Amino acid sequence: MVSSLGPGNLVKAIEFLARAALEGKSPSTARDYLKENAARRKWIQNNGLPLNETSTLIYLASRSELVGGGSLAKIVAAFKMSNTEMSKVGRQLAADVVRATRRKEVQTRQQPKAVSWSELQVVAGTKSNDEKGERDTLILLLSHQALLKAEEAANLKWSDLTQTNGILEIRVRKAKNDQQALGRSTFIPCPDSSDLDCRLKRWKVCESLRSRKSEYLFSNLNNGAGLSASAISSIVKKKLIEFGIDGTHHSLRRGAANDLQRQGFSKEEIKARGRWRSDAGLERYLVDTPEAQGISAGAEEKEDGPPVLVRQPEEG
Repeated sequence: MVSSLGPGNLVKAIEFLARAALEGKSPSTARDYLKENAARRKWIQNNGLPLNETSTLIYLASRSELVGGGSLAKIVAAFKMSNTEMSKVGRQLAADVVRATRRKEVQTRQQPKAVSWSELQVVAGTKSNDEKGERDTLILLLSHQALLKAEEAANLKWSDLTQTNGILEIRVRKAKNDQQALGRSTFIPCPDSSDLDCRLKRWKVCESLRSRKSEYLFSNLNNGAGLSASAISSIVKKKLIEFGIDGTHHSLRRGAANDLQRQGFSKEEIKARGRWRSDAGLERYLVDTPEAQGISAGAEEKEDGPPVLVRQPEEG
């Protein structure tokens, strides 16, 4: 039998409906949307405009001179989350602004940087003289091999790592393609005496000697608190510059994905290791290579022509 809805429960139901649009998003997306809406409201109020759809479209056009299409799309999505819906004309105008900005970006867009494992060998082979150097080098190597985002690296704890029979399991407790928040595991080779194994063991020794131990794998050396995602990105950027490598933390993830593709891993395998939610998300990271198309350069070169391309035999 269905009971009647009392006043108290009615209020709770309405409050839940008001929160559902925000709470249904991932924590990082929800934070971004709240930040975008706050910036939009502040701009509109500072310009003496009413808080409505028309003012939002004016704000969107103004921001198009400063940010890219992706940021504009986020502004629109954040607005839709906090409002019932945009009008048909409003949706069309917003879409036109985003498309026009993306068309301009195509003309000036630079190929994103990708840092390969071979480039990181100069970092791995350099001896660190202090615990900061050990920590920062491990951040680079582990982020690359496990295809970690900066936020994922920042959230890692010592308990998230398990090493068995030359395989290192990294437990990523929050990932975009983990909709049920069960956590995802990435497995990477980590045999004894490998660069990654040695760096990990040396960092464990450094951690064991500290008076204030931390549960976080990458922590602040002064107070043991976990590093923020922005701190992880800054450390990687400075470390790469130190060794003359042009790139960012995201360049490690991009480089690792292309390394795996060159080694013959399938896109499904790369997607699983890197915790991508969709094929389209992964495709934006990969570049065209002969190996990805099933061919490789011949071992010998003819005197009267270029190297011969030979199709690799299919297994099975």
